[in-house]
Amino acid sequence: MYFEPPSFDPHGQSDCLRHARSRLCLDLNVTQATPLRAMTFATRTGSQSESWYALKDSVAKRACGEVCHSSFMSKTDPIQDYVVVRLWSGALLEAVEFVSDPGVVYFYVQGTALGRMCEEDVPRPKTWWQRLLGGTRIWRVLLHEKMIGSVELNYPVTKTTTKATRVFLQLTDGRSLPIGLANVWFRKETTFVIPPDTPTVTDSDLEMLHFLLVIVFRVVVTSLDFGI
Repeated sequence: MYFEPPSFDPHGQSDCLRHARSRLCLDLNVTQATPLRAMTFATRTGSQSESWYALKDSVAKRACGEVCHSSFMSKTDPIQDYVVVRLWSGALLEAVEFVSDPGVVYFYVQGTALGRMCEEDVPRPKTWWQRLLGGTRIWRVLLHEKMIGSVELNYPVTKTTTKATRVFLQLTDGRSLPIGLANVWFRKETTFVIPPDTPTVTDSDLEMLHFLLVIVFRVVVTSLDFGI
């Protein structure tokens, strides 16, 4: 059963949403499917508040998707952060943080609610110097209406090694799904959206949620590809 998230109208009055969607630009007219596990981050442009990524098929070496992000555009905008992913099939995946529900990111697949991540209300570093000194942020992750695990991010985070740019979705069943936070030079495995060493996931909804979590942590939460 799908839960009922806050009212979300993709054609509503959100400059944040419209701005992100207006920057979708790739010609993705392809006939061969690209599995989520085969997708890698490729070209990127932008900044911490506004960014665009191309996704590439790691085998066919062609574009298979794109990611656009926009953050808080105005005081009247109902959306604080918006991420849209357009896949080779034309499917749209979205992650939305509403001004009315801060700290909660809702995930949608083709407009249907998939799940959400809820940040715990604990003191957390907000400025760059606080992050250098350290700190922890924790999110509870729900698939549909079921709490399936949590993600813990410990500051400081750097791009020095693969280990330093990874966190994990710790599932309640004991499994851990890695989340890469940035590309590391000369480490091809760090370009994959779903890291190659991820355990096999047979639940397609869980795999899709993991895919979206990686994108949100990489593009919105840390923005390491554009500096801390």
